[in-house]
Amino acid sequence: MVSLSGRDKGRIHVIVAYDTEKGIIYFCDGKTRKMERPKPKKLKHVKFVSYRDELLASAIEQKLLTDRMIREAIARYEMKQSRRDCSAEG
Repeated sequence: MVSLSGRDKGRIHVIVAYDTEKGIIYFCDGKTRKMERPKPKKLKHVKFVSYRDELLASAIEQKLLTDRMIREAIARYEMKQSRRDCSAEG
């Protein structure tokens, strides 16, 4: 997901938990916002991206998620996006 407001505006994050009753998600980026203290944000302040990282999904299912895995998944997503942007230009 991409944050649309706040200090983290424009940054990519990984959703690690949610509260459907309050309409809040909790997210991390593995660097400035770590797993020990996920940041809460209202749904209206985020934009969801249609990307699923299989390695990250597997770690979440096995309850083995770490900050390093989150950073690596974000890096893979950003690399994929930059390749897509380059191919669209040329």
